[in-house]
Amino acid sequence: MLYLPKDIVSGDFYWLRYFPEEQKTFIAVGDCTGHGVPAAFMSLIGTATLNETVNQKKIYDPSQILEHVHESIRISLHQADGKNEDGIDIGLCLIEQDPENVEKRKITYAGAKRSLFCVTKHSQELIETKGDRKSVGGMQKEEKRLFTNHFQSFHKGDMLYLTSDGFTDQNGDGRKKYGKLRFLQTLTDLSLLSLTEQRNELLLELQEHQGNAPQRDDITILGVRL
Repeated sequence: MLYLPKDIVSGDFYWLRYFPEEQKTFIAVGDCTGHGVPAAFMSLIGTATLNETVNQKKIYDPSQILEHVHESIRISLHQADGKNEDGIDIGLCLIEQDPENVEKRKITYAGAKRSLFCVTKHSQELIETKGDRKSVGGMQKEEKRLFTNHFQSFHKGDMLYLTSDGFTDQNGDGRKKYGKLRFLQTLTDLSLLSLTEQRNELLLELQEHQGNAPQRDDITILGVRL
């Protein structure tokens, strides 16, 4: 976990839940509109709604979870009147044992403007699973906002990553962003290291790139080894 708020409070949040009886693990990273106190307020709404949806209502389908969070945000912030358009870009991943192979994990992913990245252990291939091109919360033109489930099967030892856009958008001294392609190559290069080593290397990489430039946004990277 690399979690670096721009201010004292953050508009990025991460969320994890494990249900031992159902053998289900949920991981999520959210990136709320803006940063600072207004975005932190959105983070509180996001995590509270995820808890209500999964813990209390026992909704375990990732696409349905995002749809419920979307509706809850719009109702909580009275967004139907158009005066508030704040939303959350989020990636939500359900990890389960693959019923056909004990060496594999079944992944169900739903995303709102965020991708899931997997780097395979054996070939170090990076696989991107893109989310839908719409946020949870915010302006809605369609009658009902729906999200898509993506199904994957990965091996034990593979790495999963969920991120906000803070790392890729960070400027260096020359005002050039770190960039997505460079970021994905960095994740691939570091994927075989221990999780602690990966975090330390990512932090060093960010510091070297950033130099004396100020941090421009909240930064979150959540990595999980299956």
